[in-house]
Amino acid sequence: MNIRLRTMHKTFSTLILLFTSLYAYSQVYGEELISFDFSNGIPENWERSSESGIGLWEYRGPLTIPDNTVASRGSCGAQSEPVESTTHENGFVIFDSNYWDDETGPCGNIGSGIDPGPHSADLTSSPLDFTGETSLVLTFQQQYKNFQGATSVSISIDGGNSFEPIIENNTQVGFFSGDLNLASVNISAIAANQPDVRIRFHFEGLYYYWMIDDIVIYKPNNNDIFMPEARYTAFNFNQGFSGIEKMEYSIYPRTMITPFQFHADALNIGNNTQTAVTLTAKVFNQSEEELAVLSSSPISIPPGEFSILATEEYLPSETLGSYNIEFQIDQAEEDEDEENNFASKSYKMSEYTFARDKYEMDGEFTPADEFAESHFELGNYFEGIITEPLKCTSISVAFSENSSVGATTNGLILNLLRDSVMAETLPYEINQWDLNQVGEAKFVTLELIEPYLITDTIFLASFSSFQENGLVRIATSGISPASTTIIEYPSENATFYTLTTPMIRVNILILFLVVPMNCILSTILRPTKIMGLVLH
Repeated sequence: MNIRLRTMHKTFSTLILLFTSLYAYSQVYGEELISFDFSNGIPENWERSSESGIGLWEYRGPLTIPDNTVASRGSCGAQSEPVESTTHENGFVIFDSNYWDDETGPCGNIGSGIDPGPHSADLTSSPLDFTGETSLVLTFQQQYKNFQGATSVSISIDGGNSFEPIIENNTQVGFFSGDLNLASVNISAIAANQPDVRIRFHFEGLYYYWMIDDIVIYKPNNNDIFMPEARYTAFNFNQGFSGIEKMEYSIYPRTMITPFQFHADALNIGNNTQTAVTLTAKVFNQSEEELAVLSSSPISIPPGEFSILATEEYLPSETLGSYNIEFQIDQAEEDEDEENNFASKSYKMSEYTFARDKYEMDGEFTPADEFAESHFELGNYFEGIITEPLKCTSISVAFSENSSVGATTNGLILNLLRDSVMAETLPYEINQWDLNQVGEAKFVTLELIEPYLITDTIFLASFSSFQENGLVRIATSGISPASTTIIEYPSENATFYTLTTPMIRVNILILFLVVPMNCILSTILRPTKIMGLVLH
């Protein structure tokens, strides 16, 4: 799935009022009071409304047309997958903005549909009675993708006359939540002991979609901290010059060791304030020897509140091999569900290799139909952590089994803005022995004609496809943050970012020899791309 890139610099802000998570934990931590799994469609006493009166929330079930195997049916939603909710087999609900605005395409033909956007559409529950209940949590499973606008949840306790917002999903342009996202919020302060509580799911904006399933309201545990995400760097797209600084890498070369700083999101899903909340991160080598233990400063987190915990920096070991990081959140109170307080991540230290993929193929990149015959360049951004002169000597890539034997490709190193080729390889013909199936990791390494002297801290390593010579299908592995993996179609002047990570790696050496000035300055200038608003 690809999103049209508007700029490589920061163009948006993120608002997370509570939390969202890609972790597949159960989301009910207490006594269930009421639930909706849409097994019989949208309840008759729920209200569907929109400003236009045309584009409305829809039910996708086993017997509907389209059924629950279909996500967005709009032109830019053709590759979307249904929400992977617990009960998706008996149906889910969707607001399909892309379909209402542009059902036939081509992708990006904004305003051509039966109900041109922007859209403002609500799905509102029937009145719910919580008389006598002193603590409540609302939780649901979802998948959403934004272009312009936002998705939000609000609550009314006055018969639907006014609504108070409680959740607003990530509003980044083109943000994709993943196939399953769990959302929870403590609504005790608003809804406890109220006889008429109405929940409203509101879509505001243009393009893409929002899918929802398995809504539950439950009585929470008294003491319960949840860790929706942990990470070993301070990466945040909204910080830094380009937004790419401090990404997590799966493999680091010894020449580019950078300090880690362990972070974890902490959400109080209990009914009481949690005190002395801390994050502890432990680092282990492949022999399971404990190398380091770091902890954050203690804080208090009120019910329903979200905090980010961070330790001091840690300088990784230079010893080659695999490493594991174990994250744990503790508090002064006795946690009633400790299983959601843990997470783990791994990385490798190598001699030369710099990588972002998760080691083994789990998919492949395939151009959308409108670009099926087009030359493309697909690549990952890398941040060079320079403490001494370094050079990139080669690029490695893994091809999927759907590549054509005899197809031609070559590797490129581009600068941050992608308007100059800094280095490239000779063309390469794919052979049968290069091809990977899911679970494999056979790499082809191509030497650069001239090594790339790392002077800019951020560069793009890409591989190209000349489609007239056969299909080049690059294996993918893991998820990419928005705007950090780029697909370009040079002849169409079209640029997008992808949310999966191509298995493209670079190999870094310490520079011992004096490099001639013409090697440093020999860049091939490319026209600067003018980014449009078309989506894909």
